[in-house]
Amino acid sequence: SSEELDLGQLFSFIERGVSSIGNLILKGFNFFLFLIKKLVILIVLSLNIIKKHLLKIVAAGVLTYILFTMLDRYAEPIYQSNMIVKQNYDTGKILYNNIARYNLLASASDSVALGSELSISYDKAADIVGLEVFDDMNEIDLLQRYNEHLLTIDTTNAITFNDFKKRYHLESHPIQVISVNSRTKTAFDGLSNALVKVFQNNPYFKEEQRKANEHINNKIKDFESMLIESDSLQSQYFQLLKMYYGQSEDQDPANPTFNVNLSSSKDKVNTREYELFNRQNEIKLEISNFKDELEDAKEILSLQKNFTPPVKKESFFSEFKKSGTFIIMLLVLLFYVLKEIKVLELVETYGTQEKLLEK
Repeated sequence: SSEELDLGQLFSFIERGVSSIGNLILKGFNFFLFLIKKLVILIVLSLNIIKKHLLKIVAAGVLTYILFTMLDRYAEPIYQSNMIVKQNYDTGKILYNNIARYNLLASASDSVALGSELSISYDKAADIVGLEVFDDMNEIDLLQRYNEHLLTIDTTNAITFNDFKKRYHLESHPIQVISVNSRTKTAFDGLSNALVKVFQNNPYFKEEQRKANEHINNKIKDFESMLIESDSLQSQYFQLLKMYYGQSEDQDPANPTFNVNLSSSKDKVNTREYELFNRQNEIKLEISNFKDELEDAKEILSLQKNFTPPVKKESFFSEFKKSGTFIIMLLVLLFYVLKEIKVLELVETYGTQEKLLEK
C-alpha cells in the first residue's frame, strides 16, 4: 500500500507472458504439421514400394498361409471337454487351488505326480495338457444373489450391484464347470470320478460331512417328535370339524363316517387345533426338505454332468493363420521401406565401434 504500481511494467510483463505462450503454441502447431507432412510422405513412399514389390509381398503372404496350413494339418490334436459339478460344502477355494495345481503339473508334463494326485494311470495323466475351472453363473444369477443379499442386511449398509460383483466370490457358487484339454479322447474316460473322489477322500471334508449329516439327522428327529406329539390332538380336531360341518342326513347313525374336504368353501374354524393341523403340514414339509438336504450332504462334490463329447480345439497355427500372414506381409513391406530410405547403409556407416569411441 506504500508503493505505487507501475502499470507500464505490469502490461509489459503480461505482454511477454502472452507472447511466450503464443510462441509455444506456434511451435507445437508447426511440429504437428511437420509430423503430418512426414507421415503423408511415409504413406506415399509405402504405396510406391507396394507398387514396386507387390508380387514379392503377396508371395510372402501366400507362402506363410500355406506353411501355417501345413503345420496345422500335422500338429498334434488337442481335445477339450467340460464336466459340471455341484459343491455341497464350502469347497470353492480348495477346488480352484486343486485345479490350478493339476494344471501346473499337466503343463510341466509331470505325469507321475498328476497320476498320483488323481489316482489315474500315468499314461492317461500324460495325455492331459491342461485343466481349468470356472463358475456357471450369468448376470441374472448374480443379480438374484444380490437381491437375496439385500434382504439379509440393513438398508443403510446396502452396496451397489457393481460393488457386489467385485466382492462376490464366484468360486463359492454351487455349480462349477471343470474344463480339461487332452491329447487323446480316451483320457476323459473315468476322469470325472477321479476328480470327484479327491474331495470324497479329503479328511477335512469327510469330518465336515459327518457333522453336517449328524446335524440334519438331529433336526429330522426333532421334527418327527413334534409330529408324533401333535398326532394325539388329531382326533379332537376332527371332532371339532364334525360339529362345525355337521353330519349328512343320509348317513347311517349306527355307522357314522366323516370325510373332510379341506378345499370346502365354508369358513374354517379358527381354533388352536386347526392351527396345529396347518402346522403339521409345515412340519412334514420341513422334514421333506431336511431329507433332501441329507441326500445332497451324502456327497461332498457331486457330479451333475459327465464330460461332454470331446471337441478338437484349433491349434496355434490355425488360430493365427490369418493374423500371422498379415504380420509377415507387413514385415516384408517394412524391410523394403527401410531399404528405400537407406537405413541399412546408415547402420553400416555409423554402427561401428570407431563411431562409438570417437570424440
